[in-house]
Amino acid sequence: KYGWKHGFLPPLGGYGQPFDTTEDVLVVITRDAFVWLSKMMAEAYDPIMNAKRKGGFSSFIRAAYSNICHDDNNENATEVPCESAANLVQARTHKYKQWLSDDPDSATYSGSKESFLQSRIHVRLESVVATADDAASMKKHQTKYIRDPLRERCVFVTGDMIFRAVTFHTTNSEYNNRLHRTIDPDQEKKEMLKKYSKEDLRFVLSQLDLAFERQIGYDYGYVYDILNE
Repeated sequence: KYGWKHGFLPPLGGYGQPFDTTEDVLVVITRDAFVWLSKMMAEAYDPIMNAKRKGGFSSFIRAAYSNICHDDNNENATEVPCESAANLVQARTHKYKQWLSDDPDSATYSGSKESFLQSRIHVRLESVVATADDAASMKKHQTKYIRDPLRERCVFVTGDMIFRAVTFHTTNSEYNNRLHRTIDPDQEKKEMLKKYSKEDLRFVLSQLDLAFERQIGYDYGYVYDILNE
């Protein structure tokens, strides 16, 4: 309806309807850049970028970014690259800035800008996942960062929609097979960092808009600690 869920909002996505502020709530989920790049290396959700993984992680994060057009209503769309950037880091920044802009393009929404901004919620993924032994705390975070903002926008989470703590990874196939892998954010971050050389860490930092990252809740102090070792 509004375009590809991983893509730009209209009009930058090239297709999709203006966001209807009277009907829907836009939930923007962001993620730590270093963790996100590691996950993209595992699966980029796009054949162009998936093909660039063959060169290895250091090459992948530096490679020019392009992405096919994911318009399911256009049978020829998959043949046309619809997105481009100098690299994945900059593509992430461009998208986050558009999704979270306080001055969005008038073609992005129908209705007023004020209604659009009120209909948008920003959720840091790190705020709503948990280790198994921290489930109670994470349920409180989910209430704070998801349920309460939704209620403020007259979307009520009750009954069968009560949140459960996110304590495991699952994909559709894993869910069908009931195969779940417990989330351990600290351990995952340690494993993720093994993919990066110090040159890779410096490269990513050089490509980030660090003032913007701090604005949305990421300061990367742990990366600077590694570089200072």
